[in-house]
Amino acid sequence: MVSYVDDYCLLAISVSWQRNAITLTAAGNQLQLEANQVGMNFDLSKTELLYFPYGKNAATVDLPGVQFGEHNIPNHLEQRWVGVFFDSKLQATLHIEKRAAKAGKILYKLAPLHKKLKPEMVSRLTKATVIPALTFGLQIYTRNHINNQEVVPINMCLKAAAKIITGGWQKAELCAI
Repeated sequence: MVSYVDDYCLLAISVSWQRNAITLTAAGNQLQLEANQVGMNFDLSKTELLYFPYGKNAATVDLPGVQFGEHNIPNHLEQRWVGVFFDSKLQATLHIEKRAAKAGKILYKLAPLHKKLKPEMVSRLTKATVIPALTFGLQIYTRNHINNQEVVPINMCLKAAAKIITGGWQKAELCAI
């Protein structure tokens, strides 16, 4: 009988990509060996690698992958993990854009309902679905990782949600949320 491990994380911290690759390769191969000894296996096709370089000018584009046995795991520039989107520089831009797009899709589906439901119900429905979708995982990023330009998609989505709640009254939009 063979079991599969759902999630695992290997973390290597060093001064260079080369050292990280050596450390991760050794750790991954050892982990696979120990798992095989107890009848478990990793689906290496689902394994992802994201390298966070040190310094503002560090490049991540053409870095090689890590070798686990005969399987090469390529370096990704962005990744989703437990619903939070990361890029190699740990900036919030990617996460905010993806969350705003998801919240926008929810708004699009809710828009026809505002004519059929009472305003109070539209307000509750919008607040219960759009705001959690928009703000999920945002707590991970600190003020140092979010600048004013990055919050534009959030503000646009909130304004659209407020328009649905108020029926489009300009002055009441900001108070609605």
